[in-house]
Amino acid sequence: MNQKLTLQSADGKLQGQIENVNFSRGIFSSDVRYDVVMTHAPDNVRYTVSFVGKLYHGPLTVNNFSFALFSAEMSVEKKRTNAKLV
Repeated sequence: MNQKLTLQSADGKLQGQIENVNFSRGIFSSDVRYDVVMTHAPDNVRYTVSFVGKLYHGPLTVNNFSFALFSAEMSVEKKRTNAKLV
């Protein structure tokens, strides 16, 4: 996944990584949290976008009562640095 994030860069100078992955499994759902970190190579500036969400386990998901392996609800985590954007 990290290699694919780097390949998505238009000029090849942006490196992407997924960091701080946290997965807490529950009975019917699991809490998920991770950061997508993009580093601009020439000036070493890091941009971090944090995501939080919930994965609902199948075969019958509790959030919308559909038949699926899982159903996901993800969003950008609101922080002080991105409060105006989220």
